[in-house]
Amino acid sequence: MASIPSAIIFDILIQLPVKSLARFKSLNKLCCSFITDPHFIYTHFNNGAGGADDNNRLILSYIEHRNLDTVIHFLAVRDIDELAVVEYSAAVSFGSYHVLPSSYGLVCFFGLHGDVYVCNPSIKQIARLPDIDAEGFLSLSCGFGFDEISGNHKVIKFLEPVGASVDDLGIGIISMGDNRWRSIRYHPRFRFPNHEPPVFSGGFFYWITWEGNLGSQPCSFSIASFDIEKETLEAISPPESVAEKNWYNLYLVELGGELCLVDVERKRMDIWIFKGNNCESEENWVRGASIVHESETIDAARPVEFNGVEILLHGFIRGLGQLNCYNVQTGSFREMEIKGFPFAFFINGLDPPPEGTVKINCDSSFIHTSKEACITVVLRDSSGNIVGGTSKSVFVNSASVAKALACRLGVVTTIRNGWSNVIIESNNLGVIKRLSSQLLSN
Repeated sequence: MASIPSAIIFDILIQLPVKSLARFKSLNKLCCSFITDPHFIYTHFNNGAGGADDNNRLILSYIEHRNLDTVIHFLAVRDIDELAVVEYSAAVSFGSYHVLPSSYGLVCFFGLHGDVYVCNPSIKQIARLPDIDAEGFLSLSCGFGFDEISGNHKVIKFLEPVGASVDDLGIGIISMGDNRWRSIRYHPRFRFPNHEPPVFSGGFFYWITWEGNLGSQPCSFSIASFDIEKETLEAISPPESVAEKNWYNLYLVELGGELCLVDVERKRMDIWIFKGNNCESEENWVRGASIVHESETIDAARPVEFNGVEILLHGFIRGLGQLNCYNVQTGSFREMEIKGFPFAFFINGLDPPPEGTVKINCDSSFIHTSKEACITVVLRDSSGNIVGGTSKSVFVNSASVAKALACRLGVVTTIRNGWSNVIIESNNLGVIKRLSSQLLSN
């Protein structure tokens, strides 16, 4: 292969499907350098060499916390009418992670301590980005997008000085392949209040920002936009009908390449579509679809894809599952199956509670050296159906404290859902005795 010109090798590789590229990556260093290059990935994706099934797939994720590490499972959805398939499972150090929406086949996720990873599930490769030189700063969140002018992916990171006000936000940016972060000129007007990752759409990062004193409600909000190519900040006004609403109930998503603002009220979800500042109409926002459930809350699910008929929702809905489709024409829900879903062991073998009650199964894992723990709760009704569940990472001094916090997290979850008859189940007898004695004394 040494006698074949590099340009010809590039042209050959660019025609191959993704599965073949995954095998060719280990052929030699030259092929590996081509296949892992961001420009090659972008060109291969746009050329459609992998076929419609490979290049039009949606990549979702599910995080599994184990005793010594955390595993992020990447699910490929090639069509809303088909199964979701576990494409790649990446094991990383134990911790809390947030996975960002995929961009041209690549996925970025970041951890509680500021570590940032970029993964290509198709060729089963993962890379950790360099640490940002920001002593005295806390990492809040990250965003991931593609700059079509430079032909490269970029990661944006939000930082907050320890002990400083929210007006002293720091922003760093790095391009794939670079070995250091650059600082972005920031204006206090573009605050980052809820630490939600910014949404990338059409060459811009977007996030909800607010004006005025957060402690005195209500305070007005707007939407900040960051141009990934020019690296400049601007502000966008929200739809007039939601401008006075509590922005805690609003969030941004990208659907079909367009920025959307989602207004959630427990059992109802209204989607607004941003049409840009240069549209002929004076109104920049257009009312899109609405999702309504007659009996269950849907605020834990987020829309991730829309094919014109069905909206794919990622997140738990009682009576359904983690992946569900909503038909905007019929107003009906259906659950999407996940092929190779590895988490059935998590709910098997747990006895359901009596009629009319909800059981909270609480558990945790604890790393003594780092004092980091993962607390998890699963809530089930008398039929054995999962009606809720959540997990989070915390720093504690002992495993017993982690168990107690897991029980507390379960109680908070039931209160938020309005349930009163509950059973708390934990494998730590000491924690249960302490909780029982406190309840009896009250």
